Amino acid sequence: MAGSESSAQAAAGTVETQTGWGLLDDGDFAGADAFFTPLLKDADDDVKAEACYALGKIAEKKQQVIKAVKFYIDALTYNRGYAEVFRDLGNIYAMNLKQGREALECYAQAVAYAPDSVDHRQRLISYSSGMIFKNADDNFKGILTLCLEKGEIDMSSFGDAWLSVLEHDKGFAPIWKLSSHQRYDVFKKKFASLLSHRALLDPYFLFGLGQFLVMGDRFERLMKYLRHYLLDLHQEGQYLFEDMEENEYIICALSRYIEYTDYVISESAEEKEHIDALFKKIEGNDRPVLYDLSMLGCYRALYTLKNAKAIAGNIGDIPDHVSQIPRRQIVDYFAQQDIKKEIKALTPIEDTVSVAVQEQYEEFPYPRWSGIFAGLFQHKFEGRLADKKVKILVAGCGTGREALNIAASFPEADVLAVDLSRSSLAYAIMRQRELGVENITFYHGDIMKLGDYLKPEYDFIASSGVLHHMDDPKAGWTVLYDLLKPSGLMRIALYSRTARRDVIEARNVVEREKIASDSESIKAFRDHIQDYLKPQNQNFFQRSVDYRSLPMVRDLIFHVQEHQFDLPQIKAILDEFGLKFLGFNLNGRVIEDYKKFAKSDPDATNLDLWAKYEERNPTTFKGMYAFWCEKS
Repeated sequence: MAGSESSAQAAAGTVETQTGWGLLDDGDFAGADAFFTPLLKDADDDVKAEACYALGKIAEKKQQVIKAVKFYIDALTYNRGYAEVFRDLGNIYAMNLKQGREALECYAQAVAYAPDSVDHRQRLISYSSGMIFKNADDNFKGILTLCLEKGEIDMSSFGDAWLSVLEHDKGFAPIWKLSSHQRYDVFKKKFASLLSHRALLDPYFLFGLGQFLVMGDRFERLMKYLRHYLLDLHQEGQYLFEDMEENEYIICALSRYIEYTDYVISESAEEKEHIDALFKKIEGNDRPVLYDLSMLGCYRALYTLKNAKAIAGNIGDIPDHVSQIPRRQIVDYFAQQDIKKEIKALTPIEDTVSVAVQEQYEEFPYPRWSGIFAGLFQHKFEGRLADKKVKILVAGCGTGREALNIAASFPEADVLAVDLSRSSLAYAIMRQRELGVENITFYHGDIMKLGDYLKPEYDFIASSGVLHHMDDPKAGWTVLYDLLKPSGLMRIALYSRTARRDVIEARNVVEREKIASDSESIKAFRDHIQDYLKPQNQNFFQRSVDYRSLPMVRDLIFHVQEHQFDLPQIKAILDEFGLKFLGFNLNGRVIEDYKKFAKSDPDATNLDLWAKYEERNPTTFKGMYAFWCEKS
């Protein structure tokens, strides 16, 4: 975490312990140890628990991990509900001892005892992301549900873990089983014959929808068929449940999810006919039935209604389960249109490729996101920025997630974020205002022109997934290099040619078949991908979250400009600039596996060896080559 956890503990501690926490915060470990150790004998249990926690912190700072664990466990014997102890114990199990189950249990307990802590909820969700849960008990599922309900955290990578709980949930299993059917008519018949549909009202399922994207055709098919089934019932004047509020729960949640995908899921001609009729009906009534509005929201962006503003104004006080409908789909859209008019231009946009890229992101701002986690940054390299008045540039900030995370993590910094797309910037600024992040300024501009308007005064420059969309990526990188101060830090992310073989094949098909990049053409390509790509190429997209959102598919396969790189190329550019490679941003398990492969490179900084590792493990950089480098 950014800042000092011991300072936070001192503020919350008892009067009799604040002196000890102050000593610890000042780095006087001997003095803090001498202060807290006597408290283990004569104090009451709460103070003993706090003393054990402090002694554990001292041991941890001295890298005496096992000793720290012992003190933390002792603290819990005196105070079973000490959430901060569970959190820090979880950190040790996760990062030092590599004991996943124990780490997960500790993070879950931290949330259970301090459910309002954003920090605790984020650590649990982040650590759970990527896991597969086959035997989640009701208590653990309940804690996850609490995290989903409260929100305010980054859950963008939680989709697979979330789905695994549902897949193995006895109540949800009969519904999930039907997602294997390839034809809607078969699904419809079997779904109608189920003894109960009440698993769809599970809060874990409802709160999850619209918080993140979920990979795999089966889940998308379930969303598509469920939407179709509810529309069929709607046409017949029927509903899934007797209680209308329960019907609102499911239709609103479904609408949230499909809107979150930007309506990437195609519809049949029959559905289109019914939805077109419903659209006209709602345009003739500024006070539509909420279920009707939500049903339409499963197929169309509600802001496209000519009376959208009037509808939003008339909804008034509504239950939580539908409050996201007018806010996200109507109010947010018009708020962003107003914000676009306020955005200041830092540079002109004149380069031909830059203009084309700008047009793409004006139509398809990318990506949507649900939250940030202030304080979680890469301490090894970025820790130098903490609590300092540094200047940071985010070049190509898109919809602002990375930029706002940086600004919130380094509140003393002055952050400047620049992007080509006003639509993306408007989304970013709207989220900035919601989050209350004040130390960041957004501007409209082109990276290629930044050198004409900015001074070489930046301590940290981040440009993730941007340079490879430029006409000349190296020229863009040169501009950023020139703006970086000596000893300044860069965070760069570039596409891997090896990892994107399947994407390259898909892009070749799109070019060869002259497939357009409008929404309907993209949906048609997805529906018939088996006609264009071999099964082995299709598998990549099955496991790509970027394939589950319309703007992301556009960015992934239909982008107007893309370059790919390999590690020898990157090494050559770094050497030419005189930039020191510091390390990749990769899962710890990958780093450990690499170190076993390249035992002569304990720091994991030899790009020649990394290139050989990638040859053997071609999906290592399926996201991107994301790395840090330093100016000499």
